[in-house]
Amino acid sequence: PASSPNAERYLQTLNTLGDAYLKLNQIGRARQAFTEVTSASERLFQARLLMQPASVYADALVGAAKTEARDDDSEHARKILENALQGLPPTASFNRKDVLWQLARLERDDHRKPQAESYYDQAIRWIHGSGIYFSPADEAFCRIEFAHFLITEGRTLPDSPALAETQLTAAQNLVAGMNYSEIQWRIFYQRGLLAEAK
Repeated sequence: PASSPNAERYLQTLNTLGDAYLKLNQIGRARQAFTEVTSASERLFQARLLMQPASVYADALVGAAKTEARDDDSEHARKILENALQGLPPTASFNRKDVLWQLARLERDDHRKPQAESYYDQAIRWIHGSGIYFSPADEAFCRIEFAHFLITEGRTLPDSPALAETQLTAAQNLVAGMNYSEIQWRIFYQRGLLAEAK
């Protein structure tokens, strides 16, 4: 597409396609979609059809990192995400919470528990300190996932039961009085796991 709006919509569609392929575990096709977005984004910036850092470019790079992690290339995935934390490439507009969260999951799956805990914690702190609005449901889901990590894979970390309880209580408070039944049952389920682990 020649115009910037059309180009961005096209690239967003490719990112959605890449995510769909990744969910189907079609690694090659997911990689192809995300690579097309990153290559096209670079060409558009060179042609001055994209003039500001683009979230669509950043989403493709995070998608590429998830793809590499799924393909057991955690070092490549980690490099992409660590660069993203540094704002690289500068033509990509990253959501820092998403990058931190993906790093947490990468380290969790690589059994690097202290690193995973650190990235989960940084992501939660970013939600509160960034000044960017996050819905109560979004934050609650993040806290529930962090708690699940602390109860299961991270159960040997110092103070993990207390930290998990803190996350679940915060998630409960976020959705108190709201009709978030899906979140509520997840909190109850994690509390059951935590009770069994104690």
